[in-house]
Amino acid sequence: MPAAPAGQAPHLSPAVRRIVAETGVDPAAIPGSGKGGRLLKEDVARHLDVPRPPAAPDAAAAAGSAAPSPTYVPPGGLDPFAEDAPGAGERIVPMSRIRSRIAERLVQAQQTAAILTTFNEIDMTRVMETRARLKDASRSATACGSAS
Repeated sequence: MPAAPAGQAPHLSPAVRRIVAETGVDPAAIPGSGKGGRLLKEDVARHLDVPRPPAAPDAAAAAGSAAPSPTYVPPGGLDPFAEDAPGAGERIVPMSRIRSRIAERLVQAQQTAAILTTFNEIDMTRVMETRARLKDASRSATACGSAS
């Protein structure tokens, strides 16, 4: 597949189109590394990761405020964006419908299931003696044990 001719927008996959729309990046400014120079998601991600020089403040904004802007300091003084911060490198991914339903059912089962087990101990000695006595009495009364 040849690269898009000059002056024409390159063919973008749906994933690349979504990323470009969300970030406002010009796809023509990103060199494609895919087959025939096609723009890949990785190309856009790499382009977004490239550090850019800070924009020069315009004269009107500089004249309007001479005081420095306050800097956010998180509780405990930890920088949540530091590479060694807890959870660094993790990302939140929305659950699929089936996983969401499974999670709902597991929570429901946990909330409705008994969380207490009770053990009752009973001395069955007298019951077993009575049962044996009645069994013997029944056998002798019906004469099941005698040969005919």
